[in-house]
Order: sequence, then C-alpha cells, then structure tokens
Amino acid sequence: MLIRQANLQDMDILQQTGRNTYRHYFAHLWQNQAELEQFLDHDFSLACMRESFNDPQQYWLLAYDNQQLLGFAKTVFNQPIPQREQLGAKLSKLYLLPAQRAKGVGGQLYSHLAQAAQHRHQAFIWLEVLKSNTSAQRFYQKKGMQVIGQTTYVTSTQGTDILYMGTSLS
Repeated sequence: MLIRQANLQDMDILQQTGRNTYRHYFAHLWQNQAELEQFLDHDFSLACMRESFNDPQQYWLLAYDNQQLLGFAKTVFNQPIPQREQLGAKLSKLYLLPAQRAKGVGGQLYSHLAQAAQHRHQAFIWLEVLKSNTSAQRFYQKKGMQVIGQTTYVTSTQGTDILYMGTSLS
C-alpha cells in the first residue's frame, strides 16, 4: 500500500470518491435529500476543495494499492478543541471505499496523520463521530481516543447527535 499526500491534481478523484463513500455510509441518515446534496455540494465543491488544498493548515492523504484508490483522510491543524482551551489536529475525514473496511487501511491512514500532527507540534488529535456510529467509535478507541464531549448537528429538518473524541499525541 502506498500512502501519499494529496495535491490539486487529486481533486477530481477526491471529490468523486468523497461523495460516493459518504452516500454509501451516511445517506440513510438524512431525512431530506436536498439537505444531503447541499452538505455534499459544500464539503466537496471544487471551490471548497481548492481552498482546502491552498490552506497550509489542511493536510490530505490518499491510500493506494496498485493504482487503485483505497481511501483518503484529511486533518486540519491548530483547530480549537471543543470544550477545552487548547488547539489540536482535527481529523475531519477518514473515508474508505466500502470494500476496504477492516483491512488495515484506516489504521495506516490514521497513523500517518498522527505522525504528521506530531511533526506539526500538535499535542492532541480529535474528531467528530456520529453517536450512532459505534464501529467508528470502537476503531478510534483502539487508537487511544476517548469521548471528550458531545454536540448535535442541526439542519432545518433534523438533528444528529455527534461525539467529540480525542487523545494526546505526546
């Protein structure tokens, strides 16, 4: 497996893969299809992705095997940790193609991101995870993370419970 930093030339594959994997794992949670599309249009729009790639605080990784994309991840450095008075690396995306779950790809992407965070002098790594996504919670717990808070993501038609998880990198 090859893990490398993504660049502007990867935007199309990231956009397509991000939309498809998000729909696969989470579309059933959205009560309003228009809100789902609005969310995806924002998160994976070319303008938003271009801005992300031009921001030195944002770091994207791609995992490949023989030219086939297995998954990707994104971390944003120096982000305020919810309910704490410190900054840390926010793991904002770790998306795997469905056939790649439970094959070690996520763990390798996470390890690379944690190393990058340490190189950027981040003392803490944190993320948001759906309260209903217990398999992802177990994965992150195995990485040493624990629940540090919670919130609710609210749209005009629904609310979704979110947990904050994190761990020290020192």
